[in-house]
Amino acid sequence: MEKPQKIAAIILAGGKSIRFGTDKRLLDVNGVPMFLHTAKKIQRILGSDVWVVLSNHSRQHIDCLKREGISFLEMPFSSSGMGDSLSYAVSHLEQYAGWLISPADLPLIQVSTLHSMVASATHAKLAAPYYQGQQGHPVWFANTFFNDLVSLGGDRGARKILQDNSNDLTRIPVDDQGCVMDFDTPDSIEKNRKHLFLS
Repeated sequence: MEKPQKIAAIILAGGKSIRFGTDKRLLDVNGVPMFLHTAKKIQRILGSDVWVVLSNHSRQHIDCLKREGISFLEMPFSSSGMGDSLSYAVSHLEQYAGWLISPADLPLIQVSTLHSMVASATHAKLAAPYYQGQQGHPVWFANTFFNDLVSLGGDRGARKILQDNSNDLTRIPVDDQGCVMDFDTPDSIEKNRKHLFLS
């Protein structure tokens, strides 16, 4: 069988934003919903190989993606955590050489960081951007981790895979605070309002 060469980005947008208190995926970032802003930025690098994974009953989000021509996977159930979304997406995208895994709330990441991560996929099994010593996103997983990723579930993300395979992790130094910025609470939005150009 011919070895797959193309890589994909998986954007995890199946969460319920419980800590945020409302659907942060739809938060307006310079006139665009946050999850779509992230997807469009990555789409500039990977084109049609960007996949947004959503839980069921996500009609508004799907309509946004269809208008922009961005691919999506809709889970037939409500996700109980990142592990569910990641497992579902990878199990449907086995044809790729690997996957750049990103949260949906990554609107401030620099395009240069995305280019660096795509370049790392040509030689690394695992890779992640690092800003001032802090690990950021997206994280690269080669197809060799397929079984590990599809075995995830609930709120159990891929952190343990990274820990168990730390010797294989390529650390990409970047001057990009956007790759580590967390938007899980309303306070985090207020703190970074000037960067997000919120309307």
